[in-house]
Amino acid sequence: MRYKTAPIAVAAITVTLLLVTGCGSAPTRNHSDARAQLDVDSGQIDLPLEAYAMSEQEITLVSEANALLVARCMDASGREFPRAFQDWESASVFPDRRYGLWVMAEAEANGYEVPPPADAERVSAMEEQFDDDWWESVDRCFADTELLPLMGVNTDPLVTSPVDEGMRESFESLLTAQTFTDARNDWRACVEAEGVSWDPDATVLVPQVPAPGEEHIRVATIDVSCKQNLNTVQRLADFETRQQLAFIDQREAELREYRAAVDEVLAKARSVIAEGGASS
Repeated sequence: MRYKTAPIAVAAITVTLLLVTGCGSAPTRNHSDARAQLDVDSGQIDLPLEAYAMSEQEITLVSEANALLVARCMDASGREFPRAFQDWESASVFPDRRYGLWVMAEAEANGYEVPPPADAERVSAMEEQFDDDWWESVDRCFADTELLPLMGVNTDPLVTSPVDEGMRESFESLLTAQTFTDARNDWRACVEAEGVSWDPDATVLVPQVPAPGEEHIRVATIDVSCKQNLNTVQRLADFETRQQLAFIDQREAELREYRAAVDEVLAKARSVIAEGGASS
C-alpha cells in the first residue's frame, strides 16, 4: 500500500518471531455488524490488523532513525548523508488505494499520480552532485550498519508476518466474494454511464487511465464520484474488517507478540533520533 524513499525504507535486518500456537482453535466472535474506519482527509482505510503493524507514521520514524545510523557511519569517513537531515516532519502519508482511487481531493489535484514527498527533490538533487566515492561509501555503510527493521504491512519482501498473512487472506477472500462482484458491477455501470471504460485486467476498481492532463483528471473525478455515491469503499472495507476480526480471534496471541516486537523497534528508533546523527 505505501511509496517510501529508497533505500532508507528498506530494512536490512528481519525479526525472527516465535510463533505461538495452541492445541485447539480460539472461539470466533460475531463480527457481522463490524465496520471499517475510513479517514477521507488522510486517504487512509483503517483495517483491524493494521493496528498490530507499524503505521505509516511509525515507518517514517524508523526510516529517519535508520538514516541517522547511516549518517553516523558516513561521518566516520568525513562524508555527509543529506537524506538523514531531510524534513521528516513533512513526509506525507501515502494514500491507501487498496480498492483503487477513492478520495476526491486527490483525484482533483493529481488524478492517479502520487506526488513525491515535499523534500524529496531537494535531497535527490544534493545526492546527484556527489561522486562515485560517495556512493560507494553509502553502499558500504548500508552493508555495515545494523539497521532497524520496518514492520509495516508488506514492508519486508523476505518475511511474511502474521499481519501480512491476515491482510492477504482477507483481500483474497474479498476478491472471490459476492460483495466484491456486486460492488464492482455497480461501479462499472456508473463509470460507463459517464463515458469512462473500466480496466478488466485490474484486480481492483480502476478505469482505463489516460495520460496525465485534463482528461486524466476528468476520469479520476468520475471514478471517485461513482465510488462515493455507491459507498463502494465502505462496503469493501467492511467485508475485510469482518474477515480480519475473525483472523484476530484465532491468532491474537501471535499478533500481540508481533506488536510487542514492533514497539521494541520503535523504542530503539526514538532513542537513535534523540541521540542525533553525525557529529558536527
